Amino acid sequence: MALVTADLAAHRPRSRRTLEPSASSAAATGDLLNRAGYACALVAVPLTTCNALRVTPGMTFGDPLLVAAALLLAAAWLRHGSPRGVVPRWAVVAPVLLLAAGLLAILPSEDTGSLTPTIQFCITLGVMPLIMMFAASTAGRVEKLVNVWIFAVVIQSAVAVLDLLEVTRIGVLVTSTDYLANTGRVTGLTLHPNHLSLVTAMALPMVVGMLTSKGGRRTAGLTALPFVLAGIAVSGSRGALMAGAGGILLFFLLQARGNRSLGGVLLVAAFIAAFAYLVFSPTASERARLVTGERILTQGADDATRASLYRTAVDQGLDSPIFGQGFAVILSAHDIYLQLLQAGGAIALVAFVLFGGGIIRRSRRLARLRPADTPALPAIAAAAGASMGTWMLYGLTGNALYDRYLYIPAGLVLAIAFVSRASSPSIAHPSTRNGARAHAKGHVSAPRRRRADTRGDISVNAPRDENGARSPGGSPPVDRRSRSA
Repeated sequence: MALVTADLAAHRPRSRRTLEPSASSAAATGDLLNRAGYACALVAVPLTTCNALRVTPGMTFGDPLLVAAALLLAAAWLRHGSPRGVVPRWAVVAPVLLLAAGLLAILPSEDTGSLTPTIQFCITLGVMPLIMMFAASTAGRVEKLVNVWIFAVVIQSAVAVLDLLEVTRIGVLVTSTDYLANTGRVTGLTLHPNHLSLVTAMALPMVVGMLTSKGGRRTAGLTALPFVLAGIAVSGSRGALMAGAGGILLFFLLQARGNRSLGGVLLVAAFIAAFAYLVFSPTASERARLVTGERILTQGADDATRASLYRTAVDQGLDSPIFGQGFAVILSAHDIYLQLLQAGGAIALVAFVLFGGGIIRRSRRLARLRPADTPALPAIAAAAGASMGTWMLYGLTGNALYDRYLYIPAGLVLAIAFVSRASSPSIAHPSTRNGARAHAKGHVSAPRRRRADTRGDISVNAPRDENGARSPGGSPPVDRRSRSA
């Protein structure tokens, strides 16, 4: 007996009091790492948007913070557990395909010059959205990331307008190039006027989403919209006008019908009408017309150059249609789709379309949810998907592909999916499409009840009397002796 007692004591599990301090310490450490990673991402978003502010020629001030955020968030997830099932498959497949296309293009020619842009592109597309997703693990964090992003765009536009009016020369100081004197265009806090146009065009659907919201978000959108439209105008980009209009249309298409606001639509239409008059009216002064209207109404000298680049990209893409010529030429064609075909062939082109289409499709699903505790998230999801669509439209005339600010909307969509999944697993998981639709309509399916065997009107689970017989109908047996007593 003593041996049995000793053996049981030796195999007795530790008490909960012994385990609780280590578990709580690990949770506290993981929470601290997550907060630090979120803080780094929060500061990195505006700094990467202002990509003319650089530590070195190839590194913005936001890049070291993004690296720190990635390391801290990865360490936090290692403390909490593996985040399997959270990241969509297409978000993993797309960078893997791009890496395969880049490496397969390098191997035959041994062109090491394509290796650096290949790695840079794959890391930016594969990691930047995940940093945003894991940093914005709550609805409040998502809204704060949106706010700092739009704030950075407003500052960019304000600087650009002041430079155009020759009140300041900030753009010349940060870029060391006087684009206003050379081309009549300004840069704001970006490297080139085309970056300013793309930054502001991608922010336009998000600002429109703010206008269709209620309360403080509508006031913020009302304040930001004139700056964003002015930034598009002074950038002198024809592609930004086209993509911005398409982004607004896509935003309203992605939204659920019940979430659309007629007042917001009319307000946006009024602003755009005033903007169009300012840009295109022949009675406006030369300074008031800015530069975009002049570039649209007249054929630019760079149109012939672009046509030549398009022909070159198509010819080189057809020479190697599967693997391309290598990512050393990824920015040369001024059309991101021709650039992908030229650099990585059909593999790279399919990978990018898979990624962009996946983001827009996921945003459409999230925009149709109606969470009671976070009413702003559906509008943010629709606006972020429309921002991604704006970039894809702008890409028909632009060459930006792996600047970090391009992937902020994609990260916001994944972040909202992550927050929705945490609150209700049936909302955001790819394999529960019907569950998401049912949740959006307010229908919740009740669990199936176990069917009882009612043979002979006697329940299988009915109680038995003192003789062992089941009571008909499932009612408990009655003790007549106790009743008579």
